[in-house]
Amino acid sequence: MSKIDLTAIRQTPHFSPSFSAIYAETINAISSSVENRTLKKISIEYMEEKNLTHKKLKNVEDWRFSTIGKIVYLLKNKIDLPERTHTWLNKKMAEILEIAETSVDEEKSVTSSVDLIEMTIIDMIKRNFEDGEIYRYISTEMPRLSRLKSIIEVINQIDTDGLSKKDEKTLKTSSEKAIKEINRHIDNEKAKRPSRIKAVSPEKIISKIKYKKDDENTQTSSINPTKLIGSKALFVLNCKTRKGGIYYASDEDGLSVKGTTIVNYDTEKSQCKTFRKPKDIVDAIKSSPITKAKKYFDEIRSVATPLNGRISEDVILIKIW
Repeated sequence: MSKIDLTAIRQTPHFSPSFSAIYAETINAISSSVENRTLKKISIEYMEEKNLTHKKLKNVEDWRFSTIGKIVYLLKNKIDLPERTHTWLNKKMAEILEIAETSVDEEKSVTSSVDLIEMTIIDMIKRNFEDGEIYRYISTEMPRLSRLKSIIEVINQIDTDGLSKKDEKTLKTSSEKAIKEINRHIDNEKAKRPSRIKAVSPEKIISKIKYKKDDENTQTSSINPTKLIGSKALFVLNCKTRKGGIYYASDEDGLSVKGTTIVNYDTEKSQCKTFRKPKDIVDAIKSSPITKAKKYFDEIRSVATPLNGRISEDVILIKIW
């Protein structure tokens, strides 16, 4: 590894207007002189000094240390760097620890491209942007997909005027690869997202149900069937057979309707009985809270049979709880 002249960057305060240009030149010099495996070695040593260690850290690919290694190189040579650079470095070291802890999967090419374009922005394009503009893209905490999209925005804004032919070629190659890989990753992430289930209105849910709206014998009118959606219990009466019963919801989602059938009810608790005097029973249950209604229903002397969920034009919807 050849000796790198750090005189200029050591003598220039990081808050100086000329620091950005000198920093970029120094980073380029490190890139040209120091191999990735060396940058990896000094990075791991630096991380160990910070108690950021993992038994699989040495298994992480060399290129993943190429960006942080240059900054570590400067820090080990006691170069004073801006606070935002330290923040960015800490974030990158944390990411590398996560990579060490888990196996590297097929998506590593995306990280490679992202790291490469970030390195390109830092190393070669720094003089084309205001400092704050660059770090707004590469250091701000953002959701993964938003960050990738922002990197593409940076790529599209890059002005190649003033770059060397080598830098321009590197930029073009890495940019094309990065955009392709990032877009592929974005498409994959979107495909993994669960489809949004469109909420169905209660009116739509009960649109096919057929029920008896009024009954002269019991002098009772049905409730609006939309109200039974999500209810805990429903009291019904088949006016033709004089069979009445209570549907109990099977879970917290409550009762619902599918076609002309009550669904999501407890098949064991939901029972019906034949009423000898329907009006008296309807009046008693209709005016009672659910606990009292259940007790009253259980005390009716008649054989209990399971409800089947079907609602017809003979069935009146009396009360919900």
